Amino acid sequence: MKNFQIILLVVFGLLAGLAAAFFSGAIELPTKASDSVTGGAAGKVIMWGTVSSRDLRETIEFFNKQLGGEVTLSYVEKNPLTFEKDLLDSFAFGGTPDVFLLSNDLITLYSDKVIEIPYEGFTQRMFSDTYIQAADVFKTETGILGYPFLGDPMVMFYNKDHFDSKGIVAPPKYWKDFSTLVPELTEKNELLEIKKSGVAFGESKNIKHFKEILLAMNIQLGNNVVVRDFNKGLYTSVFSGKSLISAKPAEETLKFFLEFSNPLKSVYSWNKSMPDSLTAFVGGDLSIYFGFASEIPLITQINPNLNFDIANIPQVEGSSNTLTYSKIYAVSVSKASKNPQASFYVAGQLANGQIAAPFSLVSGLSPVRRDLLVPTASVTKFTDVYYKSAIASRSWIDPSYEKTNIIFSDMVENVLSGLKDYSKSVTDTNAELKALLAR
Repeated sequence: MKNFQIILLVVFGLLAGLAAAFFSGAIELPTKASDSVTGGAAGKVIMWGTVSSRDLRETIEFFNKQLGGEVTLSYVEKNPLTFEKDLLDSFAFGGTPDVFLLSNDLITLYSDKVIEIPYEGFTQRMFSDTYIQAADVFKTETGILGYPFLGDPMVMFYNKDHFDSKGIVAPPKYWKDFSTLVPELTEKNELLEIKKSGVAFGESKNIKHFKEILLAMNIQLGNNVVVRDFNKGLYTSVFSGKSLISAKPAEETLKFFLEFSNPLKSVYSWNKSMPDSLTAFVGGDLSIYFGFASEIPLITQINPNLNFDIANIPQVEGSSNTLTYSKIYAVSVSKASKNPQASFYVAGQLANGQIAAPFSLVSGLSPVRRDLLVPTASVTKFTDVYYKSAIASRSWIDPSYEKTNIIFSDMVENVLSGLKDYSKSVTDTNAELKALLAR
């Protein structure tokens, strides 16, 4: 390795360790950046992400007024559908952000484009004591790819008026109870046409987050879907494999999911002719909707009169663990940053509870630091539920959000159309995930 490269690695390691010290509390956070021991970090730092700039406005203003000193932070909101391409173009043609929000579906593409924070500066013990387990996706053999910042756990939304009208006193805790409840909530006419649905399961085209629903159920059955081989430093799919809980977890979850679109089953409650699941729920035509905690403000905004609540998603009865799926975001510093010192100062400050806690309340997202997942008097009525869901959540290393959506949709549609049986469809999905990870 050339001397210049060695010097850069040493400098980056020192900066990352310093940011870790700020973040962990080993060094007290300063009031002004110019008063800190960062060596007087200064300059403009540009951050990209898909989180709403409206939600981040107060956070950016707080940083610049109270913590920035000679460092100024600006945020650029990117379209989630084009964020991957925008980042790739920025690395290829210039204009790369100094800092960006690295999500679990960008890890395989950008793990080599961010400055890794070595375990020497932020140990694995510190990491596990500080963060929920969903954040483990940012770990490598030698360090972490960024400071975990926010999570978005999957929860179960339910229409309280629907439940009350059927004399149902509480949302289901287990999938067995869930299957019993759905026929009670689903209303059909004399032609067996669905007029009001209990749940949107069994399709892919008109069910929001169908992939994440399947992932959550697989996680509950011990299927990690994608794992990292820490000896080889590679990611691979284990989707079609067995787990300690089930011999065929992927097939088991797929069969359960598809039953709800089978007219011959008692749980039949959804079909291709229905509107998308979110529209049906906010319109009062769907009793149970599986979505993310961040959708609470959106649902409230679309229909302020909707009487809904949230609960943890149903669990596998008899399991010792309560689990759900969560999207997860980290604050990562780009290797292409022209000001790594100021960038690490920003990353360390953003991940600290002084900013992460109030921002999570504004955005509807969840903190990922364990010490922040304690509800206080200032939180909403929903916070207690999705905080607990965040603690119980796991994530996965998605090689490409859009491409895996297509892969999982094909898995569902191939079985529904009769082109493949459950086993073949799951096996082929596993092969496609492996090929995507190997690119």
